[in-house]
Amino acid sequence: MALLEAHYDQNHRGRLMAEDKKVFTPLRLRSHEAHDEEKMEYDDRYTEYIERIGLLPFITLVTRSTPAMNPCAITTLVDRWRPETHTFHLGCGEMTVTLQDVSMILALPISGAPLCFSTNSKGWRDSMRSLIGCAPLVKDMPAGAPYTWISLRYKRCPELATKEVVQQYARAYVWYVISRTLFADSGGRNAPWMWLKALTSWDSKISWGTAALAYLYRQLDEACRRSDPQACIGGPLLLLSVWMWTRLPVGRPDVLPYDDWDEYGMRQCRPTWAFFYDKVEPYVGKTKTMYKYYSNEFDSLTPGMVNWEPYGKAENFARIDEFDLNPQCTAEAHLWRMQCPLICLYAVEYHLPQRVMTQFGLFQETPPEWKDTSIDLHRLDRMQQKTITNWVDHHSKYITEWWEVLRKAEKTRDDTTRRFDSDAFDYYVAWLKENTRCEVNAPAFTQQETLELPNPGFDDIANLQYNRLIRDGRPVELAPVLRFVREELVRHNADVVEALALPPGRRSDKALARFAKTSIARVRSLVAVLGCRSMVDTMPSGSRSNLAYGESTSGQNVELEDGIDEDPVDVPEEELEAEVDDFLGRAEYAMEREVDGQDHDEISTSHLEDAPEPTRPTQPRDFGLKPRRPYERWTPEQKTRYQRLRPRLRRPAVIEEDEEDEHAARRRKNEQRSKANHERLSRNVRAKGQKK
Repeated sequence: MALLEAHYDQNHRGRLMAEDKKVFTPLRLRSHEAHDEEKMEYDDRYTEYIERIGLLPFITLVTRSTPAMNPCAITTLVDRWRPETHTFHLGCGEMTVTLQDVSMILALPISGAPLCFSTNSKGWRDSMRSLIGCAPLVKDMPAGAPYTWISLRYKRCPELATKEVVQQYARAYVWYVISRTLFADSGGRNAPWMWLKALTSWDSKISWGTAALAYLYRQLDEACRRSDPQACIGGPLLLLSVWMWTRLPVGRPDVLPYDDWDEYGMRQCRPTWAFFYDKVEPYVGKTKTMYKYYSNEFDSLTPGMVNWEPYGKAENFARIDEFDLNPQCTAEAHLWRMQCPLICLYAVEYHLPQRVMTQFGLFQETPPEWKDTSIDLHRLDRMQQKTITNWVDHHSKYITEWWEVLRKAEKTRDDTTRRFDSDAFDYYVAWLKENTRCEVNAPAFTQQETLELPNPGFDDIANLQYNRLIRDGRPVELAPVLRFVREELVRHNADVVEALALPPGRRSDKALARFAKTSIARVRSLVAVLGCRSMVDTMPSGSRSNLAYGESTSGQNVELEDGIDEDPVDVPEEELEAEVDDFLGRAEYAMEREVDGQDHDEISTSHLEDAPEPTRPTQPRDFGLKPRRPYERWTPEQKTRYQRLRPRLRRPAVIEEDEEDEHAARRRKNEQRSKANHERLSRNVRAKGQKK
């Protein structure tokens, strides 16, 4: 598929599940609460310094509370992440976490210097002492400190502490919190030294928002290709969880009444969008069962089930009645759609909002503008490339690109992008499904299984593999059945287009006959698969669909040569006129029946096997026409003919004398068109007779 790179797809969890039928366990979450049992106490004296570095809204949010996360729901989302596009490939379209979500949920600053510096850990203990006053004395330990050591040593700032000591405690507090919530990794027990180094200066003006999003993208890039039972995922999972709960119905918890928010008299301490999920019901259920259940729900998603603009539309954007939103959430809205590199030390990931413009309520191009996310960039890892420590020099190209894009976005704030268009979005979704893998669960049935059953009965359907697995105790999953039905309907639509594309004649009739025969088998299979047992075959015995091509209703086979129609040869002008009038009369009669609601395709009691005798379907009406052409139910060819002859059905409107001149030209035009249609039909019939 065009959007799937073999380098990533080879070990991708989604491919292994869809094609190799692999069964995985949910990923382990490495994101922690801001505090463990040894809770570090927040001191109001920290506020001044945390505000200067731009982390006050985020620190206020995560130190207050962190909702319980759902590893099964997060893993099913990770299974659909694609590193090629930095988006989740879903049946409803591409979706991803953008800078808009970073601002609205975490209120992290976007503008500023990239979080990029040297990670050389030589002399890290001396540097740590200069920043927080002391360092662990354990030898042969990685650069950093255990969380337990930090929480015990810096649990409470002394009341009579000097300004320098307060800053040391503030650094230790922020280091502890961001290492557990924003940049959590597989280390689990230690806070890496590099995150403390990022807090060297309180006035560094770092772009924490882009760093957090880059770190999340990198965690998703790696986690979607991990298949070990102990595989895990880290990063800002609070951001990912609230994003998923806000937009998608899968894994959304029940929200509990939240406690009042204390702003401490500061606007920067107001809550963010994440406050809607301040308290939620904890995740419960069997892990294996819930993982399959959520995967089934993701495969069943349709665009109408998604909340594409959860923060509001246009003039109602970010208007909340429940509480006052933090001003930082919307302060940098002009930067949300930047196509830019996101930099976090060794990780460089591209922000590609042009692929998810529907999330902004804007027009979605098809295909979206392509931007290579670079396999070489994804190979860069702090642990595997230990020889590279000066990331400023190594990523100088991308740092320069970041500043250029940022300056351009700061100057250009006018929004001239087209608004959302539903037709364009439908076209985009159809394109996406043709170029990627949107579903992880394989279809419940195969086309070969069902089409080999011309008259599927109870035993035939019961013996299909999917139903056997259900009887053996497998969880009932609806998505595989829905996928099978969707694929069959798509094939059916393609067959319709192909059958109607041919010009009138023997070839088109033959194509329509094949299409009708295939449609009967396909519909019977779908009906049987979905468990409908009350519908019976109501096709009239003289119907064209029940006859092999070249076979007449009288039982005599008609030999047809290529290019010769079975219509009679010399048709006199009087008979032709009578045939046209008869056809138009029956067409008008059929239209009246449809308008009156007497002719429809719904299954009524008259279609049931046990229906009373008077209500059974009757034989098709005899109009005295050729036996090969019953008109009880229109075929696509008949509808096409009617459209061509439709002007003859139009009745001249009753107009007043003073309006006659106004409608004279229109009436003459209609008469000329009707005459031309009649003459064209006559020529076609005579030409066919001459060929024969």
